[in-house]
Amino acid sequence: NNHQNGSISKSVSPNGIFHTLNLSCLTSTNYGVIAIRDSDDSIVNNFGLGKHDMCLIMINLSATFSQTNGLEPGEEFSGRIVPAEGAADIFVVSTPNAFHHRVIDI
Repeated sequence: NNHQNGSISKSVSPNGIFHTLNLSCLTSTNYGVIAIRDSDDSIVNNFGLGKHDMCLIMINLSATFSQTNGLEPGEEFSGRIVPAEGAADIFVVSTPNAFHHRVIDI
């Protein structure tokens, strides 16, 4: 169960998103989820997005892109979110040309 190992949470910690999950659970194949709006508990109970749900997805890019220890400046990656109901969505994230810190919100 992902909830027990700390890779899913019902809410954001008062200390911020990087203190909400057990980050050691985030690997190249295991992502984390923080429920923002989950009135029916479908995210935390079934690991699925339902109608009107909203969540943050935490991806360990250092583990996912292990050859470069994460994304390099000016790189991008994309993914696809498929909810239980409704249309799938594709996202594209582009990194800045220079990083001021190693961990950033993108």
